[in-house]
Amino acid sequence: MAEENYKKYIGEVVLVQRRKEDGTKEAKEGVITRIDPNRGLVWVLFERLREEPYAFPEDIDSGNIILK
Repeated sequence: MAEENYKKYIGEVVLVQRRKEDGTKEAKEGVITRIDPNRGLVWVLFERLREEPYAFPEDIDSGNIILK
C-alpha cells in the first residue's frame, strides 16, 4: 500500500470490536494515531490515553476496526 493511501487513516475515529474473556463482544471507540506498514501495525488511542496496536491492514479488512 502506498504511503499516501494509509496516511489518510491517521486521525480517523474508529470503532474497534473485540471479544472479552467470557466470549461476549465489546466495541470501543478510538482514534488512529500512527501506522507502521513495515511492521504491519496500526495504533489506536482509547479513553484514558491507552494506546493499543492492531494488525494492519488485516483488522481493517476483516471488520475488527470500523472507520466511522
